[in-house]
Amino acid sequence: MNCSCLKGLLSLSLGLPQFTLPSIPPIVLTLSETAGALGPASSCLNANANMSAKLSLLAGLPPLPIPALQLAALAALPPMTALIQSKMGFNPLLPMSAAVTAKLNMTFSLLNGLVLPPISIGPLLQLGTTLSTIATLKAALGINLLAPNASIALQAALNATANLALPLSLAALTNASHYAMLASLAASMGISLAGGLGPLAASLSLAAAVSLPALTFNPTELLAVISALALIRGLLRIDPFAADFSAKLNLGLAPLGALAVTIPVTLGAAAASGMLLGLLLPCLSMNLQAMAGINCSALIGIPLPNLGPLTLAASLMAGAKTGSCAPGCLIS
Repeated sequence: MNCSCLKGLLSLSLGLPQFTLPSIPPIVLTLSETAGALGPASSCLNANANMSAKLSLLAGLPPLPIPALQLAALAALPPMTALIQSKMGFNPLLPMSAAVTAKLNMTFSLLNGLVLPPISIGPLLQLGTTLSTIATLKAALGINLLAPNASIALQAALNATANLALPLSLAALTNASHYAMLASLAASMGISLAGGLGPLAASLSLAAAVSLPALTFNPTELLAVISALALIRGLLRIDPFAADFSAKLNLGLAPLGALAVTIPVTLGAAAASGMLLGLLLPCLSMNLQAMAGINCSALIGIPLPNLGPLTLAASLMAGAKTGSCAPGCLIS
């Protein structure tokens, strides 16, 4: 295990040449708010029209009697757990072995020993947001905003998504997704909900009581820098450290100036519904209807594990490995 690659990342921005960020049309920033949900909206709502019968069973589920803030905190656990498990190799909600604990302590000791350079990264973060939107739309809809006639293809895709028939109201889908979230969380911990939420509450309390290492610095900006550099290389195919970077950047992003689309007023609801359906689909085979009678009092007010530092560390490791380093450069 070594940090030489990550140390190099920390000094990368010091070698970045000065560059002028070209004017980005406001429509790109607007699209960045919904881009990630457009793919799930199109695929879920189109491919699963025949699931309306199953979905209709979920429409009558009563609201879970759990405070909204706690529901939000619970909903954040499955994706954070999945990221940590995929990048760090263990489930943070299950008992940790001595080997995992030792590896975590060493990893966080190395990370906390790094010194972040004083950097000014505002323009780079703006560029990262723009490139991230371009990459997300390309992955979700197969449309490259930097290609000729992108406006025509994008407008057609936005209109099609906005006009999809929603199988349930947004409120009903949101409520059903809460049940699906609990089912997914329990499944990831190997817990059956047949007997109620008591075992899940007990396991979450045990996980919350574990003393985990903490990051003594906030790597959020560093993660954004790593992401932006990777997108510059991967999407625009230019070297961000070359002397002519600014000129090539303006040339590469020039097609955005011709982008002109109208956002349909119903797009937001369709995208949100598609994203919720994406959460529901893996759980439609479970008997979510049977959960309607479960007593939720065991979950109310229980302590939840703080996976924030571990999630940031996992993201940092993933970014370091894919952004500028050879595979396995930070943690093996």
